[in-house]
Amino acid sequence: MAMSGGCSYKFNPESSETTISGQWTCPHESYEDAAYCVFHVTRCDPEVQPSTMEIRTAFLEGLQSDDPRRSQFIGISVETLDLSEADLHVVGGDSIDLRHASLNVLNLTSARVNDVLRCDDANIENLLADVSEFLDRVRLCGCQIELARFDLATFERYANFNGTEFKELYCNTAFFNRVRFNESQFSDTASFHNTTFRDWTDFGDTQFHGTAIFSRARFNDDVTFTRSAFTGEKCNFKGCRFRRKATFEHVQFTISPDFAEIDCTGSHHFQFHAPAADIIVSFRDANLTQGPIELVIGEKHEDTDEWKYDPSGEIAVDFTDASLGEVDLHSQIIHEEIKELEESTSYLVNTLNTVVDLDTIRFRRTTFDGFDFSKYHTNLLESNWNIHHFNTPDVDGPPSLQFTKEPTPTDLEETYLKAKNGARASGDNRAASEFFLREMRQRRAQHYATVRSDKSPLTRLKGILSTAANDLLYVTAGYGERPSYVIGISFGIILFATFLFQGFLASYRAPPSIWIESFLFSFQSFITFTIGSPPSGSESPFIRMLSAFEGFLGAFLIALFVFTLTRSVHR
Repeated sequence: MAMSGGCSYKFNPESSETTISGQWTCPHESYEDAAYCVFHVTRCDPEVQPSTMEIRTAFLEGLQSDDPRRSQFIGISVETLDLSEADLHVVGGDSIDLRHASLNVLNLTSARVNDVLRCDDANIENLLADVSEFLDRVRLCGCQIELARFDLATFERYANFNGTEFKELYCNTAFFNRVRFNESQFSDTASFHNTTFRDWTDFGDTQFHGTAIFSRARFNDDVTFTRSAFTGEKCNFKGCRFRRKATFEHVQFTISPDFAEIDCTGSHHFQFHAPAADIIVSFRDANLTQGPIELVIGEKHEDTDEWKYDPSGEIAVDFTDASLGEVDLHSQIIHEEIKELEESTSYLVNTLNTVVDLDTIRFRRTTFDGFDFSKYHTNLLESNWNIHHFNTPDVDGPPSLQFTKEPTPTDLEETYLKAKNGARASGDNRAASEFFLREMRQRRAQHYATVRSDKSPLTRLKGILSTAANDLLYVTAGYGERPSYVIGISFGIILFATFLFQGFLASYRAPPSIWIESFLFSFQSFITFTIGSPPSGSESPFIRMLSAFEGFLGAFLIALFVFTLTRSVHR
């Protein structure tokens, strides 16, 4: 490669928005007999095509120069810039400057980038950086990138991708410092599967128009998705780990997001907004420690002073097998005013919180560790304290819910057992009582299922006895939660015995006006505090045996009443 004179390329910052101040003149030598260097000759003379090796050699020579300007490659236009397996270190300057570059392929596979890499406003069809190391800051702001691959790459310092438009991004990466994708756009695939974010992360105002994959990603510091939009075919956060605050505020979804198996050991703020479509949010097997989950059900018009609301899509939330701590569920109506200023954009948000409609929430085998049911008593009462189902929107659920089966009585018994334990731990005795009733009803359903099964006759007989015992406990005491049931059944027994006594006493030619005496005798026999004496002329062993049996039942029912009343008052 023969060099003759300097490159004639000049970049005029007035022709586009740029971070370059003043006119920039290329410091590199011209290529062969052309007026431009190896990096700009194709842009200015398409018939001249330097080889990939010539471009690589000239690039590495520029980095090794003592002249700080030689590490600037602004506006270069080449087919392939192959820097794979290279150890990139700037001798005379402090950064590798590829701003406004136009590249079909930028190959940094297994490369080691020791200094700041600046690629602002570049147009790159294929950015290949698998197994690469970036030891200093990286800036790819305002770029147009068709395909970017950062599998097994590491970013030691601050990485900034603000305003970049990606078609496809595959980023199984470790970010050891801050990273920003603010106002970025992904038209096809954005894959951050198994990526580690060890410092503050910003996906605010980001648009995901295709598939968004954050499965198994780990966020060790605060992360925000404020005002982001997921409008593509898939939104997967399954198995993410959020160690500090996770903020999904004013986030819009047109596809059901999958937050299954996420682990939020820090605080969280989820605000789900479905402006035009129904969605189902899956928190299956998730661990949520503390923070609000808000379902936006309406939004104010920006062009009026009156509070008018547009209908929005229905949002359902599934907490199957999840663990909920101090989580606050509520619906929300928002009004967001956006003011565009010359230097910045300001957001003014007014909110109106309402109690969440539990018909859109499903709990199955959910563990409650600090969850406060007392906030939702009104809605729970309206739904008859049923929490295991919701009104499912007519839309496909996320992958973690697509194979959800109808719950068995065993599942539902466990559901209400955990709800009862959670309510009791938080001091909500009323909710604990209601959930206990439903737990016992589901246990009865299990026994009844055994009776109807094709198991052995002995097993089915045990099911019949268990069903009868469960029914008896419910009828007599409401499973120990309804003292009025004990009173009702007691008076029923007394009256029934009164009729029996009256019939038997009449058969012994007792006067027909002994109803009061029969009732008194039945009452005395029931409470057993007074030895009952039948009227004269009716000294029958059978009547005495019936009186003793009634006293036997009365003793049990009085004890049961005392237990039920004490339990009820305690709750």
